[in-house]
Amino acid sequence: MDVSRGERNGRVSSEWFNRPDDERYLSLDDLWANVKGRSERNRSRVVQTADIRAEAARDSAERLHMVLPKAHEPVAPTVCPQILTEN
Repeated sequence: MDVSRGERNGRVSSEWFNRPDDERYLSLDDLWANVKGRSERNRSRVVQTADIRAEAARDSAERLHMVLPKAHEPVAPTVCPQILTEN
């Protein structure tokens, strides 16, 4: 590798330092292991929008939970609003 041919990108460095400790990966192997673990724990399924319920708890009325049909726990949306991930 010829380091003289590259350039220093301060943005990448600053983004890394601004991440929480559990999101800083010192190697690609560490990053890969984390992403692989998340993908193994997650499932996706297609549901009709009308079947999704929004619920609020009395102790946390400002925070809504999304509940899918036959789900035992609320789900968290992913980046794509059409896809919901069950953890």
